[in-house]
Amino acid sequence: MVMMQAEYAEGTVHTVVFSDESQPFYILKVASDDGSTMMMRGPVIGTPPSEGDWLGAEGKWVNDPK
Repeated sequence: MVMMQAEYAEGTVHTVVFSDESQPFYILKVASDDGSTMMMRGPVIGTPPSEGDWLGAEGKWVNDPK
């Protein structure tokens, strides 16, 4: 059995691509401090994220070929 350690990423929400506040599930485009962008998806507990908000997240990193 392989155990993967969670990774941490943070940045500023650039775009809210999808939101379902009834879940609460989001897909976000996030810009990191070094200028790179990443997509984050999953539940967000608390205040719904919006463009310009800072976000820190812990999870599994996956490179999607799309």
